[in-house]
Amino acid sequence: MWAVVEHKNLAIDSFCCDTPAKSFLLSTKSHTGFFSCTRCTVKGKYLHKRVCFPDLECSKRNHNNFVHQIHRQYHTADGKISEILNIPGLDVVKQFSIDYMHAVCLGA
Repeated sequence: MWAVVEHKNLAIDSFCCDTPAKSFLLSTKSHTGFFSCTRCTVKGKYLHKRVCFPDLECSKRNHNNFVHQIHRQYHTADGKISEILNIPGLDVVKQFSIDYMHAVCLGA
């Protein structure tokens, strides 16, 4: 006996995960890296035993530059391309939320 399968379209609005998980999913540097900001290309500075991003004058990241790994320092050294990029219509810069715990509470 065959079952009728109904197909539904699914739209992903955003991904919400902590910074280490986001780095794993996207194959990027984690929150302790000097080029780890997910929204811009600022170079971090080591201040008070943590990486901080005091310079606000820098270019913003975009999905196209992410896909082509324009900013090599942001991506992991192995050059691996994340499988998440295979999701149609996904913008990895805009659709991954900022991690509140690591960005605000821990100040990394």
